Amino acid sequence: MSWCKNQPVGIIFLLIGAGAFYAISRSYHQNEAKAWSAAATHLQLAYTAGGLFQPPQLAGTVRGVAVRVEVESKQKNSWTTVYSAVHPTPSPPVTFRRQHAMSFLRQVVGGRDVVVGDPRFDDAIVVDAPSTLAITEFLTPTRRAAIMSTFSAWSNVELTDRSLSVRTNGRTRDASRIIATVNRMVDTCRLLSDPEPVDDALTHRDEGELHLATEALHEVNAQPEPNVLTQMLEAETLVASGAPEQAVEILDDVADSLPDDPEVAEWREHVVAPIEETDAAPPLDQQSVIDDLFSTTRYGIKIDARYAEAFHGRGITWTGEVEQSRGYRSDADFGTEPGTKTTVNLGSVGQSSLFSNRVKAVIDLPEDTTVGRGDAITFTGTLLHIDRFTRTFYVRDAVLDDEDVENEKAPGRANP
Repeated sequence: MSWCKNQPVGIIFLLIGAGAFYAISRSYHQNEAKAWSAAATHLQLAYTAGGLFQPPQLAGTVRGVAVRVEVESKQKNSWTTVYSAVHPTPSPPVTFRRQHAMSFLRQVVGGRDVVVGDPRFDDAIVVDAPSTLAITEFLTPTRRAAIMSTFSAWSNVELTDRSLSVRTNGRTRDASRIIATVNRMVDTCRLLSDPEPVDDALTHRDEGELHLATEALHEVNAQPEPNVLTQMLEAETLVASGAPEQAVEILDDVADSLPDDPEVAEWREHVVAPIEETDAAPPLDQQSVIDDLFSTTRYGIKIDARYAEAFHGRGITWTGEVEQSRGYRSDADFGTEPGTKTTVNLGSVGQSSLFSNRVKAVIDLPEDTTVGRGDAITFTGTLLHIDRFTRTFYVRDAVLDDEDVENEKAPGRANP
């Protein structure tokens, strides 16, 4: 009899629990639907609504790139949000993967990892391609930058010559996250397909002409739908050339396309932070600075942050081999006073014997200083900027040491 009396109470609690579960599930999926619908509207993608047992889906084309966002079940009660983009490029067949501690085992079992000659890229990315020459020619500086940025932005990436796929844990219910992920993937695909305009700008950076690089990147970004990766390269170049205020304006624009993107937020925080001059600190050892800044454990914005923290404004006395030198009446990188702009090879980073692991300095020598290609010089000056992309230091108020000045005056010396 007691059991009979308690049975209705148990049923009532069971019904209450079931009702609460249904209400929570309904609210969860309503929030999910709202987020996906908002992202679909913003990105102009087709939206297929989900339900309690059917996940939502987005599909369509964004700025010429075919895109799909969907949810997959990894196992019971475990979901993954999958973002896919198609980007046929003029590349040979290739698959890119992130390097990890056990990557060397691929070659032991017959796998491939093409070395392209950029130590930072080779240390970070496995390049699985049948043709070494073809893929090396394909991987221009711009494409390498786009690929590095991709693997830096997401932990679970699949990238081939045909497609880009990103997986994130759980069923995403954040419209901003969907929008940012799709926009960044789309612009990565666009840059992989057509890097030539940006390659020209990066050539200027490699030649030590930061302001020419900035102008070229600004021209590329002046189109109605600029590429966020190219905008970030422009912001980096502006920071390297000492124009952080302009960089902040660009990063604010990027943030509209990549809402809540942690890399953009970190960049902006670094750019607006004040840099303290440290002229009173002791001189810096040349190779120690190179090894510190370009360590394999330091990448991206962390290089710039380390430079600002420990090296900006420090006095140096370094040596190197002259690559090129020219006099100027006015120079956008160093100012309006006449001088001699000289590029010096300082050495290398890492163990690679390839040319691309070099570290350079662009130094501002006094007017009418004469040095020639291949000359070994020692110079004293003050660190002004660093361009981490090309591993180039900019040194202001540089002067040659006394011995080099005497050699410069020696008769019979060839001009550059």
